[in-house]
Amino acid sequence: MVVSDRSERKRAEDELEQVVAELQATLESTADGILVVDPRGRIERFNQRFAAMWRIPPALLATGDNDEALRFVLDQLQDPESFLARVQALSER
Repeated sequence: MVVSDRSERKRAEDELEQVVAELQATLESTADGILVVDPRGRIERFNQRFAAMWRIPPALLATGDNDEALRFVLDQLQDPESFLARVQALSER
């Protein structure tokens, strides 16, 4: 039945939205800077402490461009290749 399928889908979407909100709240409640990457090493999300630690400008954060935020961080490192290799190694676990 179409109505039932839509109701189930809406309920699943609402539950997923709640889980994501709880995850974000957990990330923001820590004093540590946290970076979350996907298996390809691309940024999925990070908390505000991470952004503050790396002094990512609010205007850049507002764009939602995680790749550009990562480039901003990498520009501050002496050895960005090592950092990326470490992120990749951790994401493969």
